[in-house]
Amino acid sequence: MERDAFISYSHRRDVLLAQALERALTRLAQPWTRRPALKVFRDTTSLAANSDLGSAIKAALGSSRYFVYLASPEAAASRWVREEIAFWRDNHSMDHFLIALAAGEIVWDEDRDDFDWDRTTALPEGLVGAFTAEPLWVDLRAHRDASHHSMDPGEFRDRIVTLAAAIHGVSKDTLDSEDLRRQRKAARIFRGLAAGLAVALIVALVAGLLAVRQRDEALARARTSASQALAARALEMADTDPRKAAQFALYAEQVRSTSEASQGLAAAVLANESVFRHVQKGAERFGQYVGASHEPETRVALSGDGSVLAYYSEFDADVPDAEFPGPPDGRHIHLFDVRTGTPLRTLISRSWAQTGMLQISSDGGLLVVETAFNQIDVWDVRSGRVIRSLVASDARQLSNARTGLDATALSRDGHWLAATFYVPQEEGMRLTVWDLTSGTPVHTEGGFAPESITLSFDTTNRLTALATDTGETRTFTPGTKAWSARRQLSAYPFGERSATLSADRLFVGGRGSQKAELWSISQGRRTAVAAVAGQPGTVVFPRDNTELIVGAEEERISLYDPALRKLQTLGSFSWPVHSMAVSDDGKWVAAASQDGAVSVFLTRDPGGATVPNGDRLKSGELTPDGRLGLRTGPEGTVVWVVADARTGPRQLGRIPVAVDREWDSVAASKDGSRIALIHEGELSLWDPRTGQRTSGPHRYDGGIGRGPLMFVGDGFHVVGGWERGLLLIDIRTGEVRQTILPSDGQVMLGTVSEDLSTLAVAGTVGEDLTVWRWAGNGRLERVRRAAQPEVTMTLAVSPEGSRVGVMDRNRRVSILQVDTGRLTTHSVAVPTSENDLVFSPDARHLVHAVRRVTGTRLQFWDTTTGDALGSWPIGTGKTGSPDVSRAEDEGPIRIVASSGGGVLAFEPGAALTHRSIDVANWRTALCALVPDPLPQNEYDRYLSDLDVGAPCRP
Repeated sequence: MERDAFISYSHRRDVLLAQALERALTRLAQPWTRRPALKVFRDTTSLAANSDLGSAIKAALGSSRYFVYLASPEAAASRWVREEIAFWRDNHSMDHFLIALAAGEIVWDEDRDDFDWDRTTALPEGLVGAFTAEPLWVDLRAHRDASHHSMDPGEFRDRIVTLAAAIHGVSKDTLDSEDLRRQRKAARIFRGLAAGLAVALIVALVAGLLAVRQRDEALARARTSASQALAARALEMADTDPRKAAQFALYAEQVRSTSEASQGLAAAVLANESVFRHVQKGAERFGQYVGASHEPETRVALSGDGSVLAYYSEFDADVPDAEFPGPPDGRHIHLFDVRTGTPLRTLISRSWAQTGMLQISSDGGLLVVETAFNQIDVWDVRSGRVIRSLVASDARQLSNARTGLDATALSRDGHWLAATFYVPQEEGMRLTVWDLTSGTPVHTEGGFAPESITLSFDTTNRLTALATDTGETRTFTPGTKAWSARRQLSAYPFGERSATLSADRLFVGGRGSQKAELWSISQGRRTAVAAVAGQPGTVVFPRDNTELIVGAEEERISLYDPALRKLQTLGSFSWPVHSMAVSDDGKWVAAASQDGAVSVFLTRDPGGATVPNGDRLKSGELTPDGRLGLRTGPEGTVVWVVADARTGPRQLGRIPVAVDREWDSVAASKDGSRIALIHEGELSLWDPRTGQRTSGPHRYDGGIGRGPLMFVGDGFHVVGGWERGLLLIDIRTGEVRQTILPSDGQVMLGTVSEDLSTLAVAGTVGEDLTVWRWAGNGRLERVRRAAQPEVTMTLAVSPEGSRVGVMDRNRRVSILQVDTGRLTTHSVAVPTSENDLVFSPDARHLVHAVRRVTGTRLQFWDTTTGDALGSWPIGTGKTGSPDVSRAEDEGPIRIVASSGGGVLAFEPGAALTHRSIDVANWRTALCALVPDPLPQNEYDRYLSDLDVGAPCRP
């Protein structure tokens, strides 16, 4: 179908403006009683990073007369917009290329007859030299974020008319006049219809029915558009604020279940993969400032065993409209049980310090808090009371700039506390070490240069003091009150650079540094150097895990190895990270941002939850459908069922037959009590618990072909491939109940739905793909036949049998809608040796494994639209490279459907992981992290005309 215009735009930013542009172009100068004469194509999908332009998009580009580019820096950076423009430039005249500026700048250079590319930011480089004269463009920047785009006389209408006039091939005045004339004509028609009461009544009824239908259609379109816009916002926020991405994704799914909503949910789940709990949302603003350089405080502390989180914030969620200097009754210190997420208690500190030291003992029993005027309170966490108060110095005689503790350190057992601070009438800073059991100082020493000392206790309670300006170190043993000799770190980087010390490890770097460095104090040498790109600004060290470093790079929290190489990103905030803490084993990380957001992260391996595999069942030991594992030994064959996501492979028992996985066929009933086996041309039934044969052997006019074997229907019938055809057999008696396919159509593949109701069968080249349903009378009825796309490599049936997934030898993924018979080939998958296809429980998603250099990923497809929804890493990623060598019996990476709405991934080496692919599970997981409703301003922006309830209501 020929189209007048194709709209290209940024799906991440300009969905609402593109919708308004499409609506205005199609309705301008159009009688209300007719279909739009101007046909406009606006792609509503968001293509995945590994996809190509879809055939529908290319067809629309090829048949369009005009290309309307909604210009912005985001659109210019979009791969898909650039490819659409390149396709147009290769196949059409640039005389029909129109521009609507949404953001950024466009500057034409008359001398060069081209754009001024030094000042133009809204156009991609693919348009360099594309025009011999300045193309038609209109400025819509003032309307980009408008909540409503009206076609009443005004600036927006005037600029849309300019574009539409070029497309219609008429002057702007003519088009504008014609549109107004049609509007006046429509008004006259309605006035005329009101002349007769009877006619008016009939018209009113008709118009009422039409209005209801139009209202319903408009409401459906509005919900779809809102879902797409919210999903686009979720995708945009996934890399910068996982918490908000979860909120937008949940609302996108709540308002309408679109493919974009699924993509947003998937992105939000992946972005929050390492988040254990979002404890407090951010205020999205700065607090009031006191002094020249004070930032609003939000500080976290984590016990070494990872059991207790403590935090306080000037943006206190428990105190309405809290502003610095905090609640009038003192600082609120919140204590949480990390593993359960339940509040333990809230401590009310007596006053608010400008710099707030907050530390907790390794067992979570003792909390040390700095209060005003260089005073320190020691709290017993379990009883919630102050057991000791320490006075470092009389800071009331100090200026604000010199008030507050500088360097602090708490010993692992909570016995010793060290701090540096200013003392009235002294030039330098003083260091004091306290015995917290008695509250008495055991050592005091002055003369330290300001902000030049960092302190840390090691596992033996020895205190190390490092002069950050010179690299000189000393250790202090509280028990003997003795200092070691001074030691100089050779080649230490002199200068004003921040330093973080933890026992033997030293980090030197920070924001603004040209490089970051790691040092070993005991060895006295540098152990790692990282360039400025990607280096952490601040770090915390797990005391017992020397293989891991937690770092903050502006808004991001990431894990680094001992060479300062980034391992993974745990999460991010909208505002820069203000405070971090980590458990001794490195498993738990707590962080807070400058606007008061607090989150707890779990540093598990990316790629899914590890599943037990005590018998080390390998992917090469799975049956072709992935439902059973087989291991043949001297005493026969051990059989496992592999679908349980919690326990992993479960052994059903052993049968005394040496099964050949290449030539024999094996199937198990749903409850695992019966094993059907075709071995050396004979069909038999076995009890795996006893190893006894309960039926057979049976032969059926010739040997077994290399076809499928599976239980169907009531669990007492099997379908098997034989030389005489595909047979339905009562397994109890061996009776052939039905010949499903005769011998002239050799069966290559077959699979059955999880509920055993639906069977899909694919034959050799040229044969049809057929679908059968259990009729309930011991027979199967064919319900669908479809042309088979080339040679089928894999078949999958959705759990309830509504869809069939197909992958052919070219790795093209197709989906058959069983009820309608519609078979569509949606895209070409990344070349891979993995063939498994798995449906989600609700059949909304079809997934398959794609192997890349960086590891194996799970590719998602929308089974209704065929849209690619992105991909997730699966497995450990340690064997994901295509050139990784492995033993032949380990086999390829396999994915199989699992209990609980997910997939199990079998990697070489018997590694087994699980990922959920079910929308319901995604919603549950995200609601557990972000249960609160969307802020009112965001709700009004996207949902003001819709009645949408909160998705996480109890």
